[in-house]
Amino acid sequence: MKSPLLVIVASALVFLVSGSGSSARATSVPVPSSPRLSVGDTWTYDSGLKITFLQVIADTRKVTTSGLEKGNAVILLRLEAGNQEPKTVRLRTRLGRDFVVIAANEFPEGVVGIPKSYVIRVASLTPGGSKRGGLRPMRAYALRLAVEVAL
Repeated sequence: MKSPLLVIVASALVFLVSGSGSSARATSVPVPSSPRLSVGDTWTYDSGLKITFLQVIADTRKVTTSGLEKGNAVILLRLEAGNQEPKTVRLRTRLGRDFVVIAANEFPEGVVGIPKSYVIRVASLTPGGSKRGGLRPMRAYALRLAVEVAL
């Protein structure tokens, strides 16, 4: 004999998948990105995180003859999170899965817990690669970041 709980769970799954007679579709929740930041701009994500786009320190992105972009750019950010001292971090645009994780607050000594944390990565950096590659004037760059919150 089947467990009543198993029957209820299975029925609920069938209902959710069938979508009450309509076709069901999986949906993903997009990670919100920052507004477009110019060098020197500061973005306050929420009351716990402030990000300043300091500069692009390297840009080797090139457009190949086939139109594909190769290379990488390295950006410098200042992060201010909760009760911590500001931190300066580097993020790359392409090579590897580059991101930084910062806790919203540091706990006092003797206090244990899992703090709210932010995962920050580059969503886009414009302009894209050029034929020659290399740094452009700082005023030419615009950055969008993606921030995810882990509670």
